[in-house]
Amino acid sequence: MEHLERTAPELPVQRLVRSLGGEPQVLISAPTGAFDRVLRVMRFLPGDLLANQDASAGQLRLVGSSLARLGIALQDFEHPRADRLLLWDLKHFHRMRPLLDYVDEKEKRVLAEDIFDQFDEKVVPLLGTLASQVVHGDFSPFNVLVNPGRPDYVTGIIDFGDVVRTPVIFDISVTMANLLGADPASPWEQALHVMNGYRSIRPLPGQELEALVVSAQARLLLRALITQWRASQLPQRRDYLLSHSKPDWDRLASTAAAPAPELSSHLEPTP
Repeated sequence: MEHLERTAPELPVQRLVRSLGGEPQVLISAPTGAFDRVLRVMRFLPGDLLANQDASAGQLRLVGSSLARLGIALQDFEHPRADRLLLWDLKHFHRMRPLLDYVDEKEKRVLAEDIFDQFDEKVVPLLGTLASQVVHGDFSPFNVLVNPGRPDYVTGIIDFGDVVRTPVIFDISVTMANLLGADPASPWEQALHVMNGYRSIRPLPGQELEALVVSAQARLLLRALITQWRASQLPQRRDYLLSHSKPDWDRLASTAAAPAPELSSHLEPTP
């Protein structure tokens, strides 16, 4: 956030309020435990969550272009912990097959295994060649603020808790995953609008486009699998957690039932 304040002040990112001593945070002694509390204060950003909006195609393209600009601004960002291990980082997705042990329903397992197989075939061989950098990591509709009355639409980008160095396409995979299957009649359409907006600012090499189609589904599956796993670890919350994972499984099924989009190098792929 400090880096973006210096290098891309035009981006609608929260600003840190510094302490009287000029520090971005202060430590508060905790009465118990081994660690102090860390207090940070951030300025409020106006807007409504994208998750609460019925965004148009043009507005979704603006979401994609905002993510591209954010990624460009982070290209030269470095940090000692940029390569931390993060469960949600898709470059580790192919190691997550053991989570299938927590899926009892045969149809769900078959669907999940097919996505793992596609990821192994089309994405894993590229992992060493995909352009990588530090990315936001969770550019989801719950972390994007918008205002339909403004021409730029996106008014806020929040929650940098999943920042990590990873292939760039995995950053847009998160946004696309949250939109897959939102319209069962055309499960890819909304996600492709976001992708088109992204590519209008930051073109993607042809070999990465096919990987993007698979990784978007992988991200949605990962969320469903992690929820299933957590339900097994927290029996008192099992029903609640599984009720939250059901829409993800439904959207994965509708996406899998539709033809995968053929992405070309131009900006108008067929939904």
